[in-house]
Amino acid sequence: MEAALRELASRPRVIDLPSASLEDVLETIARVGTAAGKPYQARRVVTRLRRRIAAVRAHTYDPRVSRPANSR
Repeated sequence: MEAALRELASRPRVIDLPSASLEDVLETIARVGTAAGKPYQARRVVTRLRRRIAAVRAHTYDPRVSRPANSR
């Protein structure tokens, strides 16, 4: 990838975007928004997604079902 970047006329900024969890994906959205000069808009998207995730969790929560500790 570095060789390909050197051949470009412009000098793009490369951002590492590891996403191993849903939380990582949400943080990646915020990072990309900040890098694109749109941090406010990205945070709004993340906030809306967090609300939707919470709504799904609330709707599907069953205290009788055992889940791994990191899935909540």
